[in-house]
Formats: sequence, structure tokens, C-alpha cells
Amino acid sequence: MKKKTSRVALLGPPNVGKSLLFNLLCRQYTIVSNYPGTTIELSRGRALLGKNCLEVVDTPGTYTLNAVSEEEKLTCKLLLQERLDLIVQVADARNLPRMLNLTAELVETGIPLILVVNLMDEANRLGIRIKTNELSRKLGIPVVAASMVAGDGVEEVKNKIKYAVKGAFPGSYPSRPRYPLYVQNYVQSASAKVKKPGHVAPEFVALASLHPDTGLSSSLFSKDIAGKPGKEGINAARAHHMLQEINMARRQWSKKMLKGVYLPPLIPKTGHEEKISQLMVNPVSGTLILLLVLYFGLYQFVGVWSAGYLVDYLDGYLFGELIIPQVEKAVHRFVPFHWLQELFSGPYGLITLGLRYTFAIILPIVFSFFLVFSFIEDSGYLPRMAYLLNNLVSKIGLNGKAVIPLALGLGCGTLAVLVTRTLETRRERMLTALLLSLAVPCSAQLALIMALLAGSGAAIWVWLLAVLFVFAGASYTANRVTGGVTPPFCMEIPPLRRPGISGIFRKTAARTRWYLVEVLPMFLVTSLLIWGASISGFLSWLVQLCHIPLQALGLPEEISMVLIMGFVRRDYGAAGLFELTQLGILSPVQVLITGVVLTLFLPCVAQLIVLIREQGLFYALIVIATSVLVSWSAGYIIYCIYGIMYF
Repeated sequence: MKKKTSRVALLGPPNVGKSLLFNLLCRQYTIVSNYPGTTIELSRGRALLGKNCLEVVDTPGTYTLNAVSEEEKLTCKLLLQERLDLIVQVADARNLPRMLNLTAELVETGIPLILVVNLMDEANRLGIRIKTNELSRKLGIPVVAASMVAGDGVEEVKNKIKYAVKGAFPGSYPSRPRYPLYVQNYVQSASAKVKKPGHVAPEFVALASLHPDTGLSSSLFSKDIAGKPGKEGINAARAHHMLQEINMARRQWSKKMLKGVYLPPLIPKTGHEEKISQLMVNPVSGTLILLLVLYFGLYQFVGVWSAGYLVDYLDGYLFGELIIPQVEKAVHRFVPFHWLQELFSGPYGLITLGLRYTFAIILPIVFSFFLVFSFIEDSGYLPRMAYLLNNLVSKIGLNGKAVIPLALGLGCGTLAVLVTRTLETRRERMLTALLLSLAVPCSAQLALIMALLAGSGAAIWVWLLAVLFVFAGASYTANRVTGGVTPPFCMEIPPLRRPGISGIFRKTAARTRWYLVEVLPMFLVTSLLIWGASISGFLSWLVQLCHIPLQALGLPEEISMVLIMGFVRRDYGAAGLFELTQLGILSPVQVLITGVVLTLFLPCVAQLIVLIREQGLFYALIVIATSVLVSWSAGYIIYCIYGIMYF
């Protein structure tokens, strides 16, 4: 007889340790970061606790179930539409008064609930004392004090989960907020019209129907509530007033639960981390810190050391002098046909192009970027950078939250487009996705172009100014066209933390492994397609077609292949440009023009597919047309300026 698999959902705000608990339960690695937006979809994994088989669901960071933001909608949809056996709420011990509002909502679902009060070590350093046993008694649910980074409380959490899914749920009936009489009457009336109660309490569905997104709950009603389900049916103003009363009752309930339980110090303690944090968000010192991070982290470490010295060794010596010559000898000896020899060791061969580009050029750059980025995000610097740049990006119709997906775009544009879901409005998501596709190079592309232009200070400044000008111009134009009001900036600023070396390398290794799994097959397939196009003559026709507009930029026909490969993968095109430069085919001016055009050219295929999925085909076509026009125009302007200056 097949054992029943229990489903456990992990809920809580960002930066409280949900994904870390998911990793500890499932023994599979998901990205854990010290900034909001890491989990933008539901992550699912399997856990075995004793003889209990569990399906564990990690949800996006959620403060409330009001179903306004995309994260809240996704979490609320999970609660209403999937059968859950247990909810584990992970809370921040330092901000426990803010955490219990979500607890009040979760107990109303009727689903068994465990509260994990995490980050107890940081709370203790701040002088905060929490009587978790007393809190458990007052709430009527299990409460576990934990510091999961140090491993404290993890086994107790596992034991509580194991007992809960077995049905041996300790504690009394959970305490719930008490609402005004007219709210109770509405809840009672609406509850009677809920379809088969299922796995959530009808009262929870009735309360959910008052939230702004009524679509999630309306399908669960057997007939209309006062004509229509939810807010529309009972009068919007009255529903809004009800929500205010409900929120007030929950706050009063939270205070009652924490009285004599949550004991903050009389005089709040401030450590060195808080002083450094203030420096990071100060306009003067924060700008200086940002420039230092960009210069030493991206330019020197990724651009100069990795894309310069490390790639020179791997590509020039390891592959160029040791591996490729031996491969060519073996292929010519054992493979009889010339066309088949080209498949393995020709200009577009699986080994000489696919494997070499992947491991000798792209891999070291991507690894070094992920290493730097893991350190930055684990420290908690990203939200502070968003706060620092909020006033600047507000000029282009965005708020500081958009800084995080834009920064992630420097690593992988595909992931960054997904992270735009954390932005409040569709207008912001569309604008940010446009900028990511147009003027934010990925890590390998950025590092390679910076390495190629590093020898000429003037060239790298021209490239940077061109990209920044396009970024500002595109954002300003798109903001004027779309109109709308920029939402106010509101973001959780997590504490600064000293990143753990093991955590940084584990995260870097996981991301690099993910990158290889995604990229290597695509590089090999691309090599195969280019080889097929080459022997069929289609590639020559395509190169000639691309060369017509490139002639106006003073670029040779070899650049056509760079752009074609850049559409497959941005880093693939940058690697092609790197090789042409190493061979001495391009002049310094041609390298500069190609670098600008390639940076502003089409997003890669993977990013384009995600863009279509997120924003639709029509918007993706607009992005494609804009990218082609802007990249060619920028290259032509630079070509004309250099022509006037030197001829």
C-alpha cells in the first residue's frame, strides 16, 4: 500500500530563513539570499522525516494574505486551491510584533500551524528576550525558537513537523482575533455560501473575499454574496471599512499575545553593523562605497583578473596549446570524412567552439561574477543599494525595488526578467524588462567587453557613456509613453551580515552548476546548427544579409557571426568578439563599435522566451525592434564621430 505524502508549506516574510529551512528539510539547494525577491515562484521538494514522506513547498516572501502583490496572490492561491496538511510560518525574532499579523491570518485557515521564531541569535545580541513556551501556550500552536544558520532548533522543527503530519498535533485550539459583530455576521453569512469547505475553513474564504483580488476566492462560492462575491457585492466602501476593522483587531490580538512574552531592551542596542549600514545609504558615503564595489568587484576581479589572466591561461594555453591540437590530430586520424571532421574540430565544431567557449571563456567569468555577487547579496548590501538609488531611478518612472532585478541582470538577464514579478505594477515590470533586454549586459558579456576595452581608457568610457545614455533615454521615453504614477518605495531592509565562506562557495557552485546545465547543451546545439548552416550554405547567405547594415558601421563580415551567436547567447557572442580581437582581425575602433552594438543588441533566446511568457508576444516584438534600431544607431553615431575626429 502506497504511503500518503503530506504537503507542508513554508510561509513568512522575506529574509527570515524559509529557503534555508527548505534546504535543510529537503537536502536540495535553492538560492538563499539576504534580500527580497529570491523566491519568486513556488519551490517544491521532497523530505523524509522518519517514516513520513513530505512534499515541502517554499513560498515567496509574504507579509500578509491581502493578495495585492504577485507574491501574496501566489501564496493565497496555494492556500485556497491546494490541499495542505501543515503550514510552517517562519518569523523574524527581532521583529516579532510585525510577524504575528500573518499568524492571525494563518490560524483562520484551519490548517495546522507551527510558528518557527528564527534569528534568535541576532535577537539576543540586540537584547531582545522571547518566552517561546509562553507564546506557544497563548497562541495554542507549537512555537520553536531557532537560529537555523547555526543549526539551533532545526531538529526540534523537524520533530514538530513529524508529529503534526502524523496527527499528534500538540496544543489547545488556536487563539483567534475577535472581530466586531457586523464583521462576524458577514463572515457567518458568506461562509454559508462557500462551496464544499474542503481543506480551508469557510471563514477564511469569506475573509479572503474582502481582499482587493477577489478572483482567487470568488470561484469558491456556490452562489453570490449580496449579488456578487466579495468587495463588489457588499459595497466597496463597506468592504474597505471591514478590512480596516479586521486589521485593527489583528493588531490588538498580536499585542495581547506578545504581552509579557516579547521583551525588548529599554534602550535599543546599536552595533557596528548599523553604523556601516548608515554609511551605505548616505548619499555621499553610499555613492563612494557603490563605486568601490563596482570597481574592485566587477571591473578588477571579474573584468581584469578573470576575463584577462584566467581566460588567457585556459583558452590560450590549456585549450589552445594542449587540448585543441590533440583533438584535431585525433579527429583527422580517426574520422574519414571532411564534413564530419568539421563537426568536431572545424571553426564551428562541437569541441573547438562549443566546449572551448563554455569551459575556457565563459565558465571562469561566470564563476568569478557569481562569487562576487554571492558575497554582495549575502551581506545585505543589495537592498541598501536599492534605497540609495531610489531617488535616481524615480526620475525614470521606477522605484528602488527595480534596482534588484536590474542588478541581477548583470548576472543573468533571464533570471532578472523573472524577478520583475516582485514589482508592484505591470508598467514597472514592462519598463524594467525593456531596460534588461536593451542596456543591461550579462556577467560574461560585461566582463569580456570590459577586458577587451580595458587597454584604452577612452574606449571603455565611450562604451559606458553610450550604454548609460541609451539606458536613460529608453527609460525616459518609455516612461513618457506609458505614463502612470511611480509607486512609493517600500522595502524590507535586512540586517547586515558577515557572509559565511562556505555559504558563498556553496551558492556559487550551485549557480555555476545550474549555468552549465543550461548553457552547455545550448552551446553544443548551437555549434551543431551553425555547422549545419555552414555546410548547407545558409550561413553564408545569413552573414551576407547581416553584413549589409554592418558595412555602414565600418565592420567586417565576421561581425555578422558575432551578432548571430549573440542572439543565441549574449555571452556566446561576446566570446566570439573576444576571439576575433585575439586574432587581430579588428581595429580598436571596430572593437569599440562592436562592443556597443553587441551590448545593445537583441536579448538572448532564453531571455526572449521568458519575456514573451511574462509580457506577451506583442511586447517582445516591440523590444526586438527597439533593440535592433537602437544598437545600429548607437554604433553608427560612434563610427561617424571617430570618422570626423581621425579622417
